[in-house]
Amino acid sequence: MQKVFILAVISVWMISCSESTEAKTDSVAVDSPIADTVAIVPDSITPVVEMPAETTPLVEFPVQLKVLYTSNYCGGARPSEEMIAEKATPKLLTSSTLKFKNHFSGTEYFLTTDANGIVSTKMEEGKYDVFLTKDISSGLSTGFDPKCSLWLNQVLCQVKIKPDFRTPDVTIHFICNPCNQEMKRQ
Repeated sequence: MQKVFILAVISVWMISCSESTEAKTDSVAVDSPIADTVAIVPDSITPVVEMPAETTPLVEFPVQLKVLYTSNYCGGARPSEEMIAEKATPKLLTSSTLKFKNHFSGTEYFLTTDANGIVSTKMEEGKYDVFLTKDISSGLSTGFDPKCSLWLNQVLCQVKIKPDFRTPDVTIHFICNPCNQEMKRQ
């Protein structure tokens, strides 16, 4: 009984819609809760449903970053104040690759710094987690061990990339090797 009633209501509605469009040549919007998405085409009783557009792909734009690093003192003897200050002073992260992962889209960028610690590339706008990769220059005094997966899975910092302002320098900090059992005991 309910099916018959529903079919009758739909039939009456469709007939009334087609009668109201016979005298008109333009599309007529249907007065319903979904009026923004349904329109009746003249000489037709089939509603045209406009599907929402797919998510617009994020646009990449030119970005230039200067990457610096600091590190902990990870030696055995107590460091001097000068040694601690030297480790805390930002230095250029040269000839090294970092991974930038976009929070929103999940897009990953593997960016390699030049001899001046500069990365020039195109990136999407967004907030990024920065990770180490196995390609960190061994000539830097970071104490980095590329075999340590704990280091590779650690978020070093977060960076916001926007097209309308200059991105500040990115400074990462190298902790003492988290895979070194000797360091864990100290």
